[in-house]
Amino acid sequence: SFPVGDFVRQGKENSLQAFQASTDADRRQAENIMRYLGIDKIAWRDSNLLGRSDLIRTLVARSLVQSPSLLLIDNFLHDINETSKNCILSVLYNEVRQNKKTVVVTSNDPGPLARYADQLIVFSEEGLHEQIDFSDPQVDIKMRHYLDKWGYASMEDMFSRKSEEAV
Repeated sequence: SFPVGDFVRQGKENSLQAFQASTDADRRQAENIMRYLGIDKIAWRDSNLLGRSDLIRTLVARSLVQSPSLLLIDNFLHDINETSKNCILSVLYNEVRQNKKTVVVTSNDPGPLARYADQLIVFSEEGLHEQIDFSDPQVDIKMRHYLDKWGYASMEDMFSRKSEEAV
């Protein structure tokens, strides 16, 4: 069992050579990522005793410390609070935009992800069902079926609910 801060910083160890210590820049990077994800205040808590929301934020921080070009995240939105969802999605969005990373997220409820996504890929039992590019001007028409299925009246409704949940 490790404190949250140590657990996050250990994510960098995969890129170190034998007997090589982390640099000050590595430590600053980890501290910045923890601050962005709002876990800097719990850096000394035991990582084994975290609630689900704090645990997910900690795991995302540990992943980002590794500076990957690709992040694959499986259904992490389930059972975490709205503040954590918004915080994590915002940080991931910024990583994509500022650091040119690719983030692939699977979810049973893509509604919260839609505000941050460039594309939505829908799978059915048969495999790939449809790929929707959010920059496409026809996106409202393509999304109509899914919006009904997920309980949204329109794309605007999905985004406004997202904004209301964030408040």
